[in-house]
Amino acid sequence: MSDQYYPSKEVCDRLNVSSSTLRKWCLALEKKEYEFARTEQNRRLFQDHDLQALESLKELIQDRNMTLENASIIVVSRFQGERSSTRTPSVREPKNTHDFEELGEIKAKLEEQQEYMMKQEQFNAALMEKLDQQQKYINNRLDERDQALMQTLNQISEERKEQAKLLEEQKQKEGWFSKLFNKK
Repeated sequence: MSDQYYPSKEVCDRLNVSSSTLRKWCLALEKKEYEFARTEQNRRLFQDHDLQALESLKELIQDRNMTLENASIIVVSRFQGERSSTRTPSVREPKNTHDFEELGEIKAKLEEQQEYMMKQEQFNAALMEKLDQQQKYINNRLDERDQALMQTLNQISEERKEQAKLLEEQKQKEGWFSKLFNKK
């Protein structure tokens, strides 16, 4: 492995990610005790090995849709402790029982996550069904209200027509009586 170091900007360009994404990924790996070389100003410097680890992390997150937490566990288990080695360690060839335990934990977390996702999908389906029922109820109630409102408006219109008709008849009767009795 070479002793060449790369600055963050070059690593961002190589991985085609933003500096904030690179920083977030590095922090996640450091939480799992992965160590990066640092400058005197405490800036990270990246070696070829670190680039491989970050490329692996990117693949797990973007291509396999893993969470950052789970992907960082896998990457650290693959790459931590192998920094001086010339080959990339394989998850299929664990070095000790600790690696088996971590893989078991990862598998358990993945299964738990899949189970949670299934429950979430079932919940979402039930929620959509309830929303559909609620929407149908609302639509029915609005239709009933509209019909009742139209009936009321029609009744009011008919009553006004009747009142207008009665007023007209009353005026005609008054006009006839007034002609008959109020002659001057």
